[in-house]
Amino acid sequence: MDHINRLVIQRKIPKDQARSWVELVALGPQPPKYFVSHSWGEAFREFMVAIEHFARDRCVRVRDTYWICTFAIDQWDVNLGGQLRDSPFVEALSEAESCVLQLDTRASSLTRVWCLLEVFMILNEPGKDLFVMTPNGLVGSQKVRSGPAIDALRLIDSRTCQASKDVDRRQILNFIANVPEDTGMKKTQSGDLCMPKELDPAFPKDQYEAELIRDHGNAFEMFNDEIRRWATDAGSSALSLSLCRLSRVADIRERGLSLTAIRNLAAHSRALCAAGKMFKYRTTTETVSWESLEIYDLGWTYLHLNLQDECSYMEAVEERGQQPEYSVCMAYSTKLHEVMAAIEWHAEARGLPDNTVYWSWFFSLSRQEVSDYLGRNVSPTECVTEVIEGMVMVLTANGVDNNGVAVVETLRRTNPVQEMFHFFMDSEFEAKTCDLVCATGALAGTNPFAWSRYEFGLFDPRIAEAILSFDVQKVSSQQQTTKDAFLQTLVGTPVDCDRLHSFNRQLQALAVGSLLRRAAYCNDLDGPLGLKQVVGKSLVSLTSRRLGGLLGETPLSAAAAKGHLEQIEFLIDSSADPNMGDDKGEAPLHYAALAGQEAAARLLVQRGARATNESHFSERPLDVALHNPADFVGVDTTAVAAYLASL
Repeated sequence: MDHINRLVIQRKIPKDQARSWVELVALGPQPPKYFVSHSWGEAFREFMVAIEHFARDRCVRVRDTYWICTFAIDQWDVNLGGQLRDSPFVEALSEAESCVLQLDTRASSLTRVWCLLEVFMILNEPGKDLFVMTPNGLVGSQKVRSGPAIDALRLIDSRTCQASKDVDRRQILNFIANVPEDTGMKKTQSGDLCMPKELDPAFPKDQYEAELIRDHGNAFEMFNDEIRRWATDAGSSALSLSLCRLSRVADIRERGLSLTAIRNLAAHSRALCAAGKMFKYRTTTETVSWESLEIYDLGWTYLHLNLQDECSYMEAVEERGQQPEYSVCMAYSTKLHEVMAAIEWHAEARGLPDNTVYWSWFFSLSRQEVSDYLGRNVSPTECVTEVIEGMVMVLTANGVDNNGVAVVETLRRTNPVQEMFHFFMDSEFEAKTCDLVCATGALAGTNPFAWSRYEFGLFDPRIAEAILSFDVQKVSSQQQTTKDAFLQTLVGTPVDCDRLHSFNRQLQALAVGSLLRRAAYCNDLDGPLGLKQVVGKSLVSLTSRRLGGLLGETPLSAAAAKGHLEQIEFLIDSSADPNMGDDKGEAPLHYAALAGQEAAARLLVQRGARATNESHFSERPLDVALHNPADFVGVDTTAVAAYLASL
């Protein structure tokens, strides 16, 4: 949101014309129905996804209004008043019917003392509701009854929260402690607060706050408890966990864990790391941190040291079996925090509630069962492929090979590759999904995500390059006989090379869209991951919808928006369609018009782009140029509008 302020609002509204964004765009006063509390550090995409969820869940009407400080306050002259009751936040909160607390994936709002104050006030105001929104949906709904948001709410601590200005933090801490708000703040001779507000040097920063928190600890705990109780009512139990055998689930296909339970596993593991009770694989003295905790270490600590190899983790935390919907596959050396980030991306991309059930060898099998499978050179995950709806392949980059390509262990091992092969090549898996997921985004392998999208988030380009370089015949094994048997298992004897090449092409195709759009945007034509290299390595048609980004934008649209003429020429020469639209029907010429790229617009028209194409909003490229919606970031569409008008 800070970027929105600096790159949009303050560029559109010069300081000598200072006013709020709402005053710029609204026809008159708009009393708020919903007060929105958010962190300035929240990613705008996550903010908007959460707002869209809220609008759908609560049936928000077009005329219903939100009060959002980024847009409601003059950002050139932020006047928060003297007393808290005089601040625009409190005034707007008192007028609004409800409060919406926005939590990003880091729950950063809960580290800001202004946000906590707003939540506390709404919880203590009769007749007003609090809604906590995340990119996955409404906290307390079926989709979000566990996870980082719930855990952060339960662990909330107003004593450690921060504010952009030290004086604001002191004033709010005074309010929480039930002491006069202006204590420790500079005053005039008449006893009024100095404006702008300042700390009184007679009350040293940090020392005053520490003494305040020490002397009024009960007040802070009561403040925290008010919010924690709300979180407890909204979610399910997350942090209490003891390991002992609760059940015996003989059928390992029934050993699934819900997304809630997996989040609990991560929370408990993190706590063990912090307490020095998570140990490196095959040791009982060398502890491991959360950042370096690998799946190997997790299995050793939980299954061997805690459960004495008696059962799986699932049998230690669940009283009965449950059939999984998705299996999760990763290399043994993958770090748990990377696995969790990948699973969260998968759940968001597929729109899954937190009662979705996953299966993975590290929590669904005992150590002995894992050893038995590996001893027979059989993938543990194969036992559940017939009952699941899809597979999640977790990919992480660990160094580079001799060619400078990232090493992705999951793509170099026989077992996970064999599982992927079945999902991509065998007709019996046609209706199932196989998604490739990393810590920053997801690629849909066999069936698209919602709205026919094949990429969600921002997929790691290093891993995308490794996918593009994938060759099934280079998959490694410790023994050549095992490798030969692996290829024969895939395609029979003699080895059907055409079928292997087909698998290579299908897997490589997943990375092409991400790499092409990046190259087009960055004006990379001849580099190692430039357009020529990527197009040359791939057999994917440049008219494939698989190449679209989060909005369905094509590589050609990206090149048009940036005005990269050589790239436009190359892509069209390579059979890109100059009239192919995105999710909203906006073609590359619309993008050139939006960005004020006259030369790009001329070239597109010369190469077959139709200036009469209309988007789903019934807008031609000329209409976009005339409206100039990107004016606030300094885009000048005068020249491109004149050219399009002349056609």
